[in-house]
Amino acid sequence: MCRVVFLLSGLLCAVVLALPQKEPALRVDNYSILVDVVVTDKSNKHVTDLKAEEFRIFEDGNPQELDTCQLVSRSAGQGGGGPAPTGFVQAAPLEVPDSPRLIILLLDYATIEYLNQGYVRDAAVRYIREQMVPGDLVAVFQVGMSLKFLQQFTGNKEEIIRALEHSDLAGSVYALDQENLTDSAQGAQDRSVLLASSIDSIVSNTPAEARGPQSRYIEFLNQYMLMAQRLEARYYAQLSFSRQQQSRPIIGAIETIARGVEHIPGRKTLIMFSQGFSVPMTLERAFFRSISVANRSNLAVYAIDGGGLQYKQAKTESELYDVSALRPGDRKLAYAGISQFDRAREIGTDQKDSTLRYLTTSTGGFLIRHTNDFLSALKRIDADARSHYLLSYRPQEKKFDGEFRAIRVEVTRPGVQVRARTGYWALPPAASLLSPDDYKRLLREVNSAGPGDSRFRLSSHCSHFLDKDGHYEVHLLVDLPMKDLTLHESEDRAFLELEAFGMVQTDDGTVVASFRGPSKISTTAARAAEVRNARFGTTMHLEPGRYSILLLVGDVASQRTAVEQRSLYLAPPDGRLAVSSVCLAREAFRTPPSVASPFCTGGSEIIPLSERRFTPQDPLICFFRIYPRKEDSDLECHVSLMFAGRAISRNPIPLRGRTVELDPVANLPVARYFSLENLPPGPYILRVEAKDPARGETATAQTGFTLVAPPGGQPTEP
Repeated sequence: MCRVVFLLSGLLCAVVLALPQKEPALRVDNYSILVDVVVTDKSNKHVTDLKAEEFRIFEDGNPQELDTCQLVSRSAGQGGGGPAPTGFVQAAPLEVPDSPRLIILLLDYATIEYLNQGYVRDAAVRYIREQMVPGDLVAVFQVGMSLKFLQQFTGNKEEIIRALEHSDLAGSVYALDQENLTDSAQGAQDRSVLLASSIDSIVSNTPAEARGPQSRYIEFLNQYMLMAQRLEARYYAQLSFSRQQQSRPIIGAIETIARGVEHIPGRKTLIMFSQGFSVPMTLERAFFRSISVANRSNLAVYAIDGGGLQYKQAKTESELYDVSALRPGDRKLAYAGISQFDRAREIGTDQKDSTLRYLTTSTGGFLIRHTNDFLSALKRIDADARSHYLLSYRPQEKKFDGEFRAIRVEVTRPGVQVRARTGYWALPPAASLLSPDDYKRLLREVNSAGPGDSRFRLSSHCSHFLDKDGHYEVHLLVDLPMKDLTLHESEDRAFLELEAFGMVQTDDGTVVASFRGPSKISTTAARAAEVRNARFGTTMHLEPGRYSILLLVGDVASQRTAVEQRSLYLAPPDGRLAVSSVCLAREAFRTPPSVASPFCTGGSEIIPLSERRFTPQDPLICFFRIYPRKEDSDLECHVSLMFAGRAISRNPIPLRGRTVELDPVANLPVARYFSLENLPPGPYILRVEAKDPARGETATAQTGFTLVAPPGGQPTEP
């Protein structure tokens, strides 16, 4: 997935460079909300002569003042937007750039049956041949077990058609699994109902004085009924897991594509062929986050049901029977990890077409289903995407609380239909990697007092190095104690299942960055028994300033969490001699020259630690970078070890003859090994002092660590 994001970002850079460089005049403050509105008449034809005063826009039921209103219309063969009709409100004179129309085709082969994939591909090829016009840029993606990037944005029809024709006609095995598991679960439920009915019939038709001989037979039937119920529950547990595995790459694909086009101005269109997918409880946050990112990216999602015209049977009471009071047995018990409450919650949310409808409606698109004419469906979407109104307003309530803000757009002209996205989540712009629930939970957990039984401790450390343009590259390293995590073992594999996310705030509470950690850390049982901590890291690029980093890590199985809030100060560079943060490590590895890492020097890469606790037997490696004023500066450097307020050692580090690295800025990497033997336990400070004697400049940096006595060891005087 990470590789796909990287490739997508690269291709979109080319698209951005191809766009006109003139900034559009539609620029208001950071609190403005942009809403794409499609207006059609009773014949489903687009209405393009509305005036600004005919629009009414509401947020959470409260009327809002319209700032700007623009008609964006691209007829066949026209690459730019049409002029705004008279009467439109504008914050400044607005010139519509001659920008291309961006269309993304997503082939969801994870859900589309194998026989239908060919029909979908043929319809997409015909759509490109017949409907694509100059000014259209199309990209193609395919999702099965993972997301595949088939074609970057291009206006070349032949390249797009070639990518479509050579797409793999294969998806995941989960669609067939779900059909078989559903049939098996229904069969087990039918057996359970039949056995329960037989027991009731025997009991009700047998006199009380004659039930003795029948009791053994009744007990026999009751045991078989319980076995059928447990088997049914196990099938449903497998079905839930299958849906989760099938839906995860689809939801991830939508979010990945939305993030890739986030910084491209204008409305983007995602046309998704799918037979629908369900959203288990474990994926709800990811699903809502993908919708939030799509709305933030101004990406309208349209969906076409790849199953074609289908006959749908009327529902019966059997769908809810297994969670009803009529069902025999203890409905409170949980079998195979799925309780009756879980099953009741799942019923209704596992309707795959309802997920597609919610996804498209929430982003300003629509769902087309129950048709075999895929080309006509594509033409309808194409016409809808070529003409819309762009409205903007400043919300009266300017508060980032992570809550949903419902948007309603009305038009005073009678006889028209209005379609727009249903709302947005009030998240800071820089918190795009967080779902609304993540954002609210992070603020709530950080502000809650006391460790509690549901908390465990983590250790973290921030290393920062100078980057280009006076910015900093910040590396956040997090260590989690293995004893507090749940290790999932399967044959010769093992993994940790986590939820990890956070954000960076300035002193005034403004969110400037957000990040997510891994959801799964793979290992082996033997390796997990050897190490004390599980580790992950993330990299951010920040401007100089004072920050607060909020971090939450949760163990999914135990529902225990670790929360930390740490401060960070990045000094504004003044062009004088400077030293980076000091990193501590126990080990280093040889690396090839091709490895690019800020922790590499002399063909070795150190492995920095966040937990600053050492024993006398541990090696201590310190690493830092010196930033000279000039590349040819003759520098001096000393590293001192401080204990109880005094220096117990001061070691000069020869720098003459060392090569100054120039990427990203001129710097001199330094690594030094220390022995901790014969030192007393307690807190230490490692202090770095760099000097430029010719210019009379000095720069310092320091970090702390704790030396702990080994078991049975005796304190030593320094």
